[in-house]
Amino acid sequence: MGDVYPSMIHAMPGVQMANGGDSLGQRYNTPYSIDVENPCVIMSQDKSREFLHSGNDKDKFKATLLQQVDDLLLGVDTKLKAASALMDELEETIKPVEKEITWSWVYDVDRELKEQSEKLVKLRERVPTCQDKIDQKLGEVESLREKLTNKKAQVTCLMDESTAVKREIECLRQSVKTATREKVALEEDHRHKCSNIQRIKDRVMRLERQIKDIDEMTMRSTQAEQSEIEENLSQLKLEAEKAKALLLSLKEEEKMVTEKASVIGKEIALIEDTIRDREKKQRSINTHINDLKKHQTNKVSAFGGDRVITLLRAIERHHRKFKMPPIGPVGAHVTLVNGNKWASAVEQALGNLLNAFIVTNHQDLITLRSCGKEANYNNLKIIIYDFSRPRLTIPRHMVPQTEHPTILSVLNSENHTVLNVLVDVMGVERQVLAESYEVGKTVAFERRLAHLKEVFTIDGYRM
Repeated sequence: MGDVYPSMIHAMPGVQMANGGDSLGQRYNTPYSIDVENPCVIMSQDKSREFLHSGNDKDKFKATLLQQVDDLLLGVDTKLKAASALMDELEETIKPVEKEITWSWVYDVDRELKEQSEKLVKLRERVPTCQDKIDQKLGEVESLREKLTNKKAQVTCLMDESTAVKREIECLRQSVKTATREKVALEEDHRHKCSNIQRIKDRVMRLERQIKDIDEMTMRSTQAEQSEIEENLSQLKLEAEKAKALLLSLKEEEKMVTEKASVIGKEIALIEDTIRDREKKQRSINTHINDLKKHQTNKVSAFGGDRVITLLRAIERHHRKFKMPPIGPVGAHVTLVNGNKWASAVEQALGNLLNAFIVTNHQDLITLRSCGKEANYNNLKIIIYDFSRPRLTIPRHMVPQTEHPTILSVLNSENHTVLNVLVDVMGVERQVLAESYEVGKTVAFERRLAHLKEVFTIDGYRM
């Protein structure tokens, strides 16, 4: 019986304390030193007496209370089977959920793959556009390098021209010094000759007084003395004539010296005017050289100087106050198509519009004006224009029909608002450019072109 049913230990009141040999060994080996290799039953005295007086094994079995243990084991086995069935049912229930989770994960991964594929397709579609932009930017960089080379060559030419002007001014100064020395010498000669003339005049006056005295003496002298006096008088007259002739020659010479001094004075004045013109031209060249150097370092500072840099910093600080960021200066957003050939004409035609800024409404104008005051840029030109307007399309019949270029045709800008302002404000599509004065005169006055506003020559002359 001990091998078929697990051992059970009850306390004195009949409370179960352990079930099974393993549990018995775990709980009572140490405190009670009970050997569970041969399970035994601990019973009360009444149960022991009943067990000893039992006549058969069945009664003994009931006396040991193992029947109750067997019933409990059957109940536990039934519960275990029910629990196993529940576990199987739960596993079957979980399988669809596992499939749903698996498919949900698959769908999520598939959706992400699809989104990534669409992004990849879009990125691949953008590759040609990006490559075109890269090529365009490389072209612009190359164009800017060419412009920089041209500017450097222009600066070198201007430096050479400035050096030549300095040498010419130095030569003119030497000429002035030489002319001044000649003028001083001529003035000294003039004073010397004037003193000689004065001495001759004094001598003539003395001779005339002597002649007068002789005439008076002649009236009182004798005939013999009169003859001698007449001889002396004739000699004195000859000397007087010689003195008068010398006086006339000296006066002529004085006149010539005076005229020569006047001519030299005019030449000196002309040389001084030339020197002033040359110095003015040199200052203009130096200013132009400095402007070109500024243009090379910063294109923005070419249109408004250092004040526009300060203004742009103020705009950056207050950018949240603008509905749309201002555009400007206008000159920094336009480029010439064929180099600097028409630069003077374009600058003359557009004037201070190249330094102007463009805003989208009146409130932005007020904000930009306050930024200008903050940057000490008080006379800032501001134009209000709708940024949302597309690039203006000008009909062919609304522009002058001529083979000569217009200012709009030689300008380029990536910002269509700038081009719209140039058209609406300045009418650049109706301003024609001419290679020379004669060509400009023909276009402006002889052909009588429709829609013609102005004509500018290549050097910036307005017809």
